[in-house]
Amino acid sequence: MPDLESIQEFEEVESLSMPRVLVVDDDSANRMVLRTFLLKEGYQVDEASDGLQAVEYCQHTMPDMIFMDLAMPNMDGYEATRRIKALAGDEFAGIIVLTAFSEADALMRAIEAGADDYLTKPISFGRLKAKMLVMMRIRAMHESMRKLHKERMRELDMAEQLFNHVILAGDESHSHPETLKVHLQAAESFCSDLILAHRHPSGQLFVLHGDLSGQGVSAALGTLPVLARFRGLVEQGYEARRLLKALNQLMCDLLPAQIYMKASLIIIEPDGQSVQFWNAGMEEVWLLGAEGVRGFPSRNLPLGMSQTDLSYHFEQIHLNPGERLLFTSDGVRECENAKGQIFGRQRLLTWLAERAQQESQTSLLVPLMDTLTDWSQGVALIDDISLLELKSGTPLAERHAQEIAPLAKPAALLWTFRGEGDTLASIDPVPQVMTMLDTLLPYPQVRHDLFLIMRELYNLALEQGLLGLDYQQKHDEEGLALYYEAREQGLADLQNGRVDLKVWLNEGKRLILEVACEGGCADRLDIQEEALIRLKRHASRVHLQDQGRRMQAVYELTST
Repeated sequence: MPDLESIQEFEEVESLSMPRVLVVDDDSANRMVLRTFLLKEGYQVDEASDGLQAVEYCQHTMPDMIFMDLAMPNMDGYEATRRIKALAGDEFAGIIVLTAFSEADALMRAIEAGADDYLTKPISFGRLKAKMLVMMRIRAMHESMRKLHKERMRELDMAEQLFNHVILAGDESHSHPETLKVHLQAAESFCSDLILAHRHPSGQLFVLHGDLSGQGVSAALGTLPVLARFRGLVEQGYEARRLLKALNQLMCDLLPAQIYMKASLIIIEPDGQSVQFWNAGMEEVWLLGAEGVRGFPSRNLPLGMSQTDLSYHFEQIHLNPGERLLFTSDGVRECENAKGQIFGRQRLLTWLAERAQQESQTSLLVPLMDTLTDWSQGVALIDDISLLELKSGTPLAERHAQEIAPLAKPAALLWTFRGEGDTLASIDPVPQVMTMLDTLLPYPQVRHDLFLIMRELYNLALEQGLLGLDYQQKHDEEGLALYYEAREQGLADLQNGRVDLKVWLNEGKRLILEVACEGGCADRLDIQEEALIRLKRHASRVHLQDQGRRMQAVYELTST
């Protein structure tokens, strides 16, 4: 029998929340005895006469505790326990099996199926009460841990959004898709790898590819001072060596001695073909072209390792048509499979050699990530992965001259969203944007205009840009039905491509709504005149870039 103190403690816990208990037994007399006892103790009690009924019950209502008989018709207690635990997920549903079996094998089978404890028949109510006390303690601890985990994940999500806003604000790494493509994938919540691109007053594009030692939040936060300093120095016109010296000094001064950053500084000339890069501790840089694959190993110490031994060995490359440079972090080489084998340098080199003369318009990044996914067989990443592909492309200065209108300069990034591949079938970001705008901006009268603008931009990017649908189909009822049928099928089949949404507030006076698409069916997005007319009814200006695949609408805010 439990002592008085235990019973009092049980009653205190019990008084906080009366759990719902499910009694599962094919013997109605056994159910009645347990029900009478539990009701007397103040619990909510439901019954099931076999395992199948119990599973069906739990599909709608997950009880706090289950008393499960093992030998039952239709579905025994072992199978019911397995299915209920699967249904519960991260909820706690304590299962105590009730059995006349005393064999260790039967009890072990029940525990392996997911049971948390057991009682042998005939039942001792003293033992039952004591075991329920233990189960209540476990339940309370589990719920406490769930709340803590949920709160931590909420804080991490918020921190990640803010972190990404800081990273994305002003970054040009996605602004030159014909020349530069990037991919980042975190091993944990935060990615401590970074790829930043910023235009130098000379017209050169400076790109910093970094891998900070460590992983997760602490490592990611260590990148913040680096990225802020990098942008400032590039904007001020620092030449490469002065910039590297300043970044190295910053890391030595601000970060602990054991923290350093492996990095590559890549400088792309305005012609889009002449490139120089500085490799400090990063993986080999690969040049792919008609002559095969050539590797350029690191020749410099990482940033933050030494204040005095920083070196400036740059590689000079002229990219001929069809050639490309591939920069990777060590997360590629260290990617493990289920057998504990790493992908390794030789496999990467072989993979690249097979694709060295592949048409350069086709990016290597998605196929490489698919290869790593197949290799890992679901094993979690050991380290963050970052990839940067640089191709001989359109001259940078010429690309800016080809824009239909100069892009508005954003001041504060309020919100960003990225939808990729088949996730676009289940996510509609437009309501999320509107919720954010309703919360942040005291202009409820403009909600209608902003919704129509964002909906039009998003549909253009998704339907015409990624899915390649024929806009003309929407002009009659039959065509409209076919159009949306094709839309649903296209989303179901979509495997690659992405849509990016960003919202900026400029000087507190205007909103800049941007939607960009990449991949999918169309190489360019031919915006129909009637779509532009609709946009211009609500937006003060509409800007198009990258052959229509990046669209901005500017909306002037008023306080009236």
